Amino acid sequence: MPDEPQDNNITDEYVEPSTGTDTFEPTSTEQESTNSLMHDEQPVIPTDNKPSGFEAPMEAVTTPVSPLESQVTSTSTLVDTRKNKKTLLIVLILAVVLAVLVGGGSLVYGLWYQNPNKVVTDALMNAVTAKSSTYAGTMNIDSNGTKAVIGLNAKQTGATGSVDTTIDVNTSGKSIALNGSVLVDSAGDYYLKVGKLTALVADFKDLIDSFASSSQSTAINQLVSKIDGNWIKVSSSDLKDVSATTATATTCTNDAMTKFQNDKAAISELTDRYKNNSFINIDKSLGVKDGSYGYSIKTDQVALKAFLESLKTTKIYTALHACDSTFTIDSSAIAASLTDTNNSTFELWVNSWSHQITKVNFNDSASDGTTIALTIAPTFNQPVQISTPQSSVTLSQLKTDIEALLQGSVSGLTTKTSSTLTSTNASTVSMYADNYAANNRGVYPTLTQLKALIPSVNNIVISSTVAVATSPNTIGYVVCGVKGADISYYNSSTKAVIHESVGRC
Repeated sequence: MPDEPQDNNITDEYVEPSTGTDTFEPTSTEQESTNSLMHDEQPVIPTDNKPSGFEAPMEAVTTPVSPLESQVTSTSTLVDTRKNKKTLLIVLILAVVLAVLVGGGSLVYGLWYQNPNKVVTDALMNAVTAKSSTYAGTMNIDSNGTKAVIGLNAKQTGATGSVDTTIDVNTSGKSIALNGSVLVDSAGDYYLKVGKLTALVADFKDLIDSFASSSQSTAINQLVSKIDGNWIKVSSSDLKDVSATTATATTCTNDAMTKFQNDKAAISELTDRYKNNSFINIDKSLGVKDGSYGYSIKTDQVALKAFLESLKTTKIYTALHACDSTFTIDSSAIAASLTDTNNSTFELWVNSWSHQITKVNFNDSASDGTTIALTIAPTFNQPVQISTPQSSVTLSQLKTDIEALLQGSVSGLTTKTSSTLTSTNASTVSMYADNYAANNRGVYPTLTQLKALIPSVNNIVISSTVAVATSPNTIGYVVCGVKGADISYYNSSTKAVIHESVGRC
């Protein structure tokens, strides 16, 4: 066989690397081989100087790995393995620490922060110390067929506040609707408003006419037209006209409340007093609903009375009592009024995160069948705007109408009192006349005989003629033969003479 052509570019020489301390320098061929492997290139078999038609037999080409490359690879693998183990260990440690922190935090959160007594105490203190608050509520009353629904919306910030109410009553098939508002602005002025008053007065026109004179009815209608749906301003000067003492006390109270809104020491006093006399006890837990914890509440009467008594030494009470001496706390009366009954339930719902009261439910039923259901949903420390009404009627503008109504009422009362008295006197005269006839075979007494029968203490004036308007207090007694008499009196309300016959007359 002819010899295969030799590739002059391929060498079989292998240079063994030095094992001494000299620096190892690979040959150019080895360097190229190393570079080729590092770039993942396959070795190329040269085809130069091959005879035409010659095809070299396919055979595996094995590239030797140098000891240096083996040493580098081995060292790199060892370093990576140690690094991975160290990273894994750090991750595991962090995971354990995080689990402990989260688990411990949950434990503290559950055992301390969400302890029911702490939740309720926080809720009450947050309500008392809130910078602003709003309340939306509804009360339903059902008493012996009479049903009433009262709506409430209240706002407060500092010493300013407002209350809006709606009242709907249904009784004996008749519906009555009324609404009202009260507002106190930053100047300490009061504003009042009543709506649907005209319709209410019209519904009770017959009742009003039964006791009011025509002049009174006119005065009532005029006053109602000015009041209905309009704000009525009661300023500090108006209060002074009514009572200087009341005006001074009101201004002082408003200033005190504004001052204590930011007095941390005074607020802390209230908090400490309650913590020392916690009068609200948790009867049972109601679970969680809409992110709030629910609790059924009972009142500790002894603790409540002690709490109320302790308030009398606080800065807030001392200041308010100094403003108005009539401002007092009757702890016994208040505690008695809040006594729990077997028929009443009180629920408190508190946000699980902020410990703010989110809803209050109260239900009660009396022995006569009357039921009361109250629900209030408060919010705290949210922006509240209480604006002074742009237009209003002053109290002085209503003064003339009020005086006319009061004057008419006094006059009407006097008239009705006089009419009632003369009617009563006429009945007394009839009684004595009938008694005389019963004892004298049906014969009625003469005027002289009648006057002798009636005790002078009654002070009844009797005349032998028919009663007249010019003598409204005189009773007329006119005998009809001997078997009867006509008794008359003047009714000042109806301006008419009333006759009552006795016997056969």
